[in-house]
Amino acid sequence: MNFGNDSGFKWGAVTLLDFLGWKGVWMNDYKQQSQSAHFNYNSLQKLANLIKTINEECNARCKEYGTSLKFISISDTLALFSPCRNGDDDEENYNILKLHAELCSRVMDISAASGFALRGAITIGEFDYWNNVIIGPGVDECASWYEQADWLGVIFAPSAQFVIDAQRNKNKDERNLRCDEADGRRPKRNQIPWYDQKIVAYRHIPVKNGFRGIDYCVDWGNEVTILNKVLENTISLSREIAIKYINTNKYLYALRPEEATNDANE
Repeated sequence: MNFGNDSGFKWGAVTLLDFLGWKGVWMNDYKQQSQSAHFNYNSLQKLANLIKTINEECNARCKEYGTSLKFISISDTLALFSPCRNGDDDEENYNILKLHAELCSRVMDISAASGFALRGAITIGEFDYWNNVIIGPGVDECASWYEQADWLGVIFAPSAQFVIDAQRNKNKDERNLRCDEADGRRPKRNQIPWYDQKIVAYRHIPVKNGFRGIDYCVDWGNEVTILNKVLENTISLSREIAIKYINTNKYLYALRPEEATNDANE
């Protein structure tokens, strides 16, 4: 089978995003059908409009950056692919990850404002696609991580983390600080010890099974109250769902501690 082109795999950023509570979306419409002679597609239509907006905004931003974007929506999953202009350039690899962090930050914000929750992962590696069929090592890695975070948010999987670490360690002072922290010669900095635009180092990324090795995630949520709209659409706060919201709330307050201070003073 010939996929996207005859030159083989492309190299670049791969992002997979998963809509949480997808079952509740279509079940809400289905329940309304039982009370009406006509099927009500309100929730699904709202989601379809949201996905259309996400596609348009992400493509426009990639065009500004100077790269292409392949956007695929399959059931409850969004897939975004952007090739690097020069995959052998460490700086370009890092910049394409920054671009996808920016895209994911925007997607998370507009989805939450519309009452929809997302989680996902970003990787860098080889990929290809044909219509809605996606393949490649970068896709395989991303697929193994995008549902592992126990919150609403987007993590950087190991391949992307290695690229970010290499870029971060080019700063000698930052590299020395990290070594001193690791050796116990210096107290650890706060929960957000480092960031670059929408890429954030967060000490408490909640990954299932208690894994502690994922260090980077996407900065999103222009205010911590952004979760309120999502909570309004939540049918039931079961233990599994509640844990995700609690972890997300802690992260949003860690990003914006001044809001926590303001809340305490009210």
